[in-house]
Amino acid sequence: MKTLLLIVLANFLFGCAQKIAVIRVDDVSPKKIESKQNFFFEIDDVAMGVPKGTVVEVRNGGIFCELHVLSFISDPGKDEGQTSMSESKRYIKDELEKYQIKTTALNVGYTLKPSITRQSINSCTPFSWDINKYQGEFFISIRWQIVRDDDGFVLFNYETEAFEELLKPVDDGARILLESVFKENVRKLVANEDFRLLITLDATEKAPPQTHATSTKNIVDEKYNSLRIDQKNSDILSNEKSSWKEGVFTIMTDDASGSSFAISEKFVLTNHHVVGNNESVTVKMSQEDGSFKAWNGRVIRKNAERDIALIEIDGSLKKYFSLSNSKPKQGDDIYVLGSPFGHANESTLTKGIISHSNRKIQGLSYIQSDANIYTGNSGGPMIDIKGHILGISVLSHKGAEGLNLFIPIDSALEYLNLEVK
Repeated sequence: MKTLLLIVLANFLFGCAQKIAVIRVDDVSPKKIESKQNFFFEIDDVAMGVPKGTVVEVRNGGIFCELHVLSFISDPGKDEGQTSMSESKRYIKDELEKYQIKTTALNVGYTLKPSITRQSINSCTPFSWDINKYQGEFFISIRWQIVRDDDGFVLFNYETEAFEELLKPVDDGARILLESVFKENVRKLVANEDFRLLITLDATEKAPPQTHATSTKNIVDEKYNSLRIDQKNSDILSNEKSSWKEGVFTIMTDDASGSSFAISEKFVLTNHHVVGNNESVTVKMSQEDGSFKAWNGRVIRKNAERDIALIEIDGSLKKYFSLSNSKPKQGDDIYVLGSPFGHANESTLTKGIISHSNRKIQGLSYIQSDANIYTGNSGGPMIDIKGHILGISVLSHKGAEGLNLFIPIDSALEYLNLEVK
């Protein structure tokens, strides 16, 4: 009777529990990384990215979990109750190692930065004399970014979400749930194809085919007659850099992705090794609100020798690039746009200079630049300060900085027998 009176009194003082909505999502079972790991990073402390003042946990008590004990409020930068993530870095590291992904505490130049973007927890400690007996349901979403330390450039950006629950109170239940939900988020990170590609980028990157010296008489495949592509001045992108992303797209196939750029309302250029043997591809563009547009594309011309391909899209593009009529010069400023490490980093802009304007490699001419390009940049444009296309990204040098190669745009057009006006 005394216990019942205490429960009634507590309900009167504290009110009934007001639980918060918890999202339920399924777990995944990714395969281990079987290729050689070539990319290493440190792990940063987990940040609380949930807006300040957000209720992230409702704690109940009592034998039937009927009493509202406490609500935890997000206050980024402070260590309060369940917002403490002091053990989470170890959970992340341990789970990555299960899939043969090693991390390091050395200064390797790249850091994995996890940030909690959403958190909804309903928990209960049924026995006031043993608060270690704990049950509940956890939902946590994490934004994963791999950042280059020297300039803050984001190489990888992806968000995962996970749900775990304990239906009956157990010892150390809070830690068990937190560890479980963090490791489930890690498994979803490991399952992401862009992340797996980054980890093994040297082993899995589709390198351009080996070239060999060739006669100019044979550079155009005989089945391609001359094709004239007309441009409208009103639809050509200007020298305003923020507008260039309107003419750059991600090319997606069943087994690869790369970059491309528009040269008319119907045609985009990319690398031969991006499209491979596919006759059709998806041409994708992300939007500011997080959605995307996509078009079906047909590969209508390609040349393995010059590593170039022309895609005709099923639709109409609003903006496209003009092509430069001038020869690049050593020391000129240039910009590169593309989707390094996949569509998550679409329309990433980097800057550099032309370090060599006519580098000859096995009979073919390339523009050499120190502008950073990575896996996924292949097929993207090199742009001069006027907004004109100078070249096409084709190969990043793994052994040294500043030796990245680009196909001159006039050579690309010549190999496909294109005339752009």
